[in-house]
Amino acid sequence: MVRKARSCVITELGRVRVLAMIGLLVIIGCAGLIGWRLHSAKKLRQELDRAQTLIWQNDLVSARRIVENIIQEHPKTEIEAEARLLLAYTWAGQHDIPRARRILENIMQEHPKTEIAAHAMVYLGELWEVTREYQKAESVYKKMLAEYPHSRWRPDAEADLRFVQKKARSGGIQWTKDPVAKQYVSAARLWTKRGELLAAAQRFEAIARANPKHELAPMALLSAGYCYFLAGRLGAAQVRWHEVLERYPHSSCKADADFALRAAKDPKLRESLRWALTGD
Repeated sequence: MVRKARSCVITELGRVRVLAMIGLLVIIGCAGLIGWRLHSAKKLRQELDRAQTLIWQNDLVSARRIVENIIQEHPKTEIEAEARLLLAYTWAGQHDIPRARRILENIMQEHPKTEIAAHAMVYLGELWEVTREYQKAESVYKKMLAEYPHSRWRPDAEADLRFVQKKARSGGIQWTKDPVAKQYVSAARLWTKRGELLAAAQRFEAIARANPKHELAPMALLSAGYCYFLAGRLGAAQVRWHEVLERYPHSSCKADADFALRAAKDPKLRESLRWALTGD
């Protein structure tokens, strides 16, 4: 009896050890799978960041190649939706606005009630602005605000909505008749001349100071910052970009000023900004 009992105990202990070993292997396997997924997600995020940098550098073909690969390998996922958004940017950058719009509409249909869909709606409205179809842009912004009242993209949609409503009422800037617009064009021409960056910056700033309520005032301040930046006066550029955010928080220039300030602190983004402004 004792021998039989001992045998049963040994058998039971063996079974416990086997089960413990199986459990350990399952845990190790799950941990490995989770680790692999985290590594994969991190790698995908890095690829998206690389594509975005290439877009800022105007290397749209290379950026498109990256995001199309992500779209093909990860269909019906959030990362695929983000890749599609960047894909729309690449086509818009090559002036194929209709194709970019179709991509954005596809994101809105396939990923409803998500932040990426809200972002796509804001960008869709901006593309209607590009072709000066302000009523369509206004309709998109209103729909976005109604469907995504708590989205982090709401402030952008609100600012863009105010902008297009003002455009619709005024008919847009009369560049050949508006004296402030003429001054702005003159400063922009000066910007393109070799050795005249500081003079252009001062002229842009003078336009903003003399006409603080004109719709070109925030753009003039933003441009003054760009000229100071290209002239190597980073501190002066940052002051003007901060002023855009503080004095004109609802301007369509807000996003550009915000990016410029981030670029001022990041060497890689700084080079991308320089490339975007000069092409070299």
